[in-house]
Amino acid sequence: MKFKHLLATTASASLLLFLPNVQAHDADVWQNRVSLILGQKKLDDNDFADDSHGAFGIMADFKRKSWPVSIAVDLLAAGQDSKEDGRTLEEVTGGLHLGIRKYWMLGQHFEPFLGGGINLAVAERQRLIDDYVVSQDDEDVGVWLAAGVNWRLDKNFVVGLQARYTEAEAELFNSQLDTGGVYSLLSVGYQF
Repeated sequence: MKFKHLLATTASASLLLFLPNVQAHDADVWQNRVSLILGQKKLDDNDFADDSHGAFGIMADFKRKSWPVSIAVDLLAAGQDSKEDGRTLEEVTGGLHLGIRKYWMLGQHFEPFLGGGINLAVAERQRLIDDYVVSQDDEDVGVWLAAGVNWRLDKNFVVGLQARYTEAEAELFNSQLDTGGVYSLLSVGYQF
């Protein structure tokens, strides 16, 4: 499955990016952040049997203290299982979101933010055809926009809420599908 390959590759690359930054750039005053995100995706269209999918992912920010914005590298996935003739079938959407994010510190703890960029989207759908589970996947390039607020617990830890809009399409089983939607997400992050 292309989506699992994309997920594994991005997770591995993210770890390789974070590890050198902690030590090699410590003197350069980097303000990097990684957050785990969990929530729900409401799909734009009724192209899927259930248009509300559980979602999870990882957000990463790379920023020098002097930069006005951070470089955003986020990986999100949303999906839903369904049953047909006793078989479990998956519908998965997601993407690698590359772009920028701007944070504003209001007071000591309150931190609203805006972000946006390109969405390297993937979608996969399974169908039961002649008693066999058949999978199809597709890729597209779209956009993403996000707005949210974080609460800084201390110098390193943050918790937050965000809404994120994505736009992308996929062609699966000879149907053009809208795979974009609105994510409602909770996040827990660590800044280093």
